[in-house]
Amino acid sequence: MFLSPDRDLSPGSPDLGGHTPAVPDRPGSPRHLGPTGSPTIPTGSPDRQPTRPSSPSRDSPSRSPDRGWYAPIVPDQHESLSNPRSVGSLSTDAKLSDRSSEPFPLPTPPAAPDASRSDIPAANESRERSAPAVGVTGFVPSVSADDVRLTMATISYLWDREDTFCSQADTIHALQQSYRDAVARGDRLQDELDSLYRSAAPFVSFVQLRYDWMQGRYVDAVHSLSDCHRALRTYRDQSEEIRRLRTLICANDEAQGNLERQVDALRAQLHSLQAELNSLRQQRDQLTMDKSFLHIDFLHLKEQLAQSQEEIADGLSSISDLIQQVDGLTPLEGQLALSQAENANLRRQLAEHLEIYDQLQVVEHDRDQAIAEHRALLDTLNSAILGSRSSALTARSTPKSATPAGSATCSHYPGIEIACP
Repeated sequence: MFLSPDRDLSPGSPDLGGHTPAVPDRPGSPRHLGPTGSPTIPTGSPDRQPTRPSSPSRDSPSRSPDRGWYAPIVPDQHESLSNPRSVGSLSTDAKLSDRSSEPFPLPTPPAAPDASRSDIPAANESRERSAPAVGVTGFVPSVSADDVRLTMATISYLWDREDTFCSQADTIHALQQSYRDAVARGDRLQDELDSLYRSAAPFVSFVQLRYDWMQGRYVDAVHSLSDCHRALRTYRDQSEEIRRLRTLICANDEAQGNLERQVDALRAQLHSLQAELNSLRQQRDQLTMDKSFLHIDFLHLKEQLAQSQEEIADGLSSISDLIQQVDGLTPLEGQLALSQAENANLRRQLAEHLEIYDQLQVVEHDRDQAIAEHRALLDTLNSAILGSRSSALTARSTPKSATPAGSATCSHYPGIEIACP
């Protein structure tokens, strides 16, 4: 048990020993005095009837007044004989009036027998039956047996009550003496307890100082323990955070490795597409060169065709002129044969020019078809490149997926962007 600094350590305080000894008050204190100033003993209800001790002989003399009792009051013989109830009432009233100063009130005596009972005759009937004797000196009333029995019962009841009161007075005196002895013993115990308190005061002060010192050490230990718990809690939280960050870093490294592998695959695919694009570019250059050559040939052939058409027109005009001349000059058969030979020659040249024109049309058709195929191939290549770039951009969640600064495009065509390796 620790002693708190706020507890009272004075002698008699409940904080020193855990309890306060119940010490009765000294005799003469107000709470031990009754209404009349005499000491009282709380023995229960005042109406409780004490146990009746062995009653002494009825012939014993009355109690002496020095013990608080008085001789019974003997009523007048005439009144006792004429009215038997007055004996009990007078003696009871006298005893109650004389014992008003006792510590306990006396119990109320039982009521006198009712005069209306059939076995006890009424007082007026006894008076009617009793008549004064003529010639006899004095007045001697006649007494019935019922009146005598009633009177004797009343006197016996009063004697029993007096014996009970005497035994109760002895008991009260014994209790008062034991109470005074107990009060004196309580005073001695209180003095011993005060001396014990005074002798234990230095030890209590020393114990209180030790308790204060130990309480301070305990408070410091509690604060240190709380600091340790707080630091341990912080370290545990930091350890969990570090473990979570390590797990996240491992996941990010794994995701970065997957992305790098995807980037390598896309880069290899891009290299292959760039190789195909270079080959297609070479084919396009060759086709462009062939187209330029074919265009030059086509223009040359077109000029030749125009010249041939002009020559044909000139020949036709000359033929028509010759026909007219032949029609007009029938004798000129040699000139006609010459004209026919020239006409056949011109027809042959016209057929050759028409064949060359048909060849030029075929070459132009092949050129247009090659250009269309080349454009379709370029569109397919551009869509593949754009799809690969969009998939690479969506797959990359880090800034590494962006095009690095300083990179340039190797495409020479509008709408086609190819990053150089």
